[in-house]
Amino acid sequence: MPKTVMFFAAAAAVCLLAVLTGTAGCGDQPAETPTRGKVEISVSEELLPLMRAAEKQFEDLYPEAVIDLRPRTDREAIAELFNDSVKIIVTARPLNAEERGVQKKFNVEVNEYRIALGAVTFIVNDRNDVSRLTLPQADSVFTGSVKDWGLLGWSRAPGTIKLYLPDRNSAAYEVVSALLPSGRGFGTPEKICAGSGEMIDAVASDPAGIGIVGLNWMRENSAPVRVLELSDPAAPESLGIAGKYFSPHQAYLYKGFYPVVRDVVIYSTPDSYGVATGFTSFMTSAAGQKIVQSQGLVPATMPVRLVQLRNDEL
Repeated sequence: MPKTVMFFAAAAAVCLLAVLTGTAGCGDQPAETPTRGKVEISVSEELLPLMRAAEKQFEDLYPEAVIDLRPRTDREAIAELFNDSVKIIVTARPLNAEERGVQKKFNVEVNEYRIALGAVTFIVNDRNDVSRLTLPQADSVFTGSVKDWGLLGWSRAPGTIKLYLPDRNSAAYEVVSALLPSGRGFGTPEKICAGSGEMIDAVASDPAGIGIVGLNWMRENSAPVRVLELSDPAAPESLGIAGKYFSPHQAYLYKGFYPVVRDVVIYSTPDSYGVATGFTSFMTSAAGQKIVQSQGLVPATMPVRLVQLRNDEL
């Protein structure tokens, strides 16, 4: 074989090897870097508004990067990570005890990055004059032991309580069911909602309805629903908030006054690379944390500056 032909054959072989292995070759740049390439992220459906905002800004900054968000319940996302179906997920709660047990049993290694402090909200229809609940009252409502709004002392409330619950594999379902003081679990729902948008629509169309939805979905919501203020009679005395009610304002989340909070976490496999690494770094950086703050959540990796609260708000 002529030397020239042999040279081009060898060069083609190097190029083919580079394509197969994803390494640089033939003068090309690496196939994927933290700011170039594509990554699929299984993300808690409860965090979609936050993650879509982050996706847009990351792709605007790095036009050669593509983020493919795949909405999931939290348990579905975690199962996909453990089964190595995806390299990175974003959840609206940390791994629970059962999942930690599976992780240990099967020696599943994951990286964990806390990126925000979020909250679960209880929502009612605007035509319902209920505006606040204690956690024991919420327990009575969601376990079904109290079935009429009037029994909670709200004279203009619309009669029989209608429960709208999220998917049992969602973070909101798990966080709230674990928080209910009686530990009896949820009562019979009017409907199990497939997602946060469906939850908001269901409560918006039912004056007697009450639902559970992540705070992130309520930031720019225009539906006729209202977030209830909550009070926790069992709050530590050191907080000095006994008998007081709080909305899911960022300052109240940060100080522990609002009682239904949860961590927002990125999990990734140790062999994740490329855009997965770049996006994680972005979300834990000042730029990513500003997006967290703009979405009504509390940043986890940057200092938090609180606006002074008035005495009548405490």
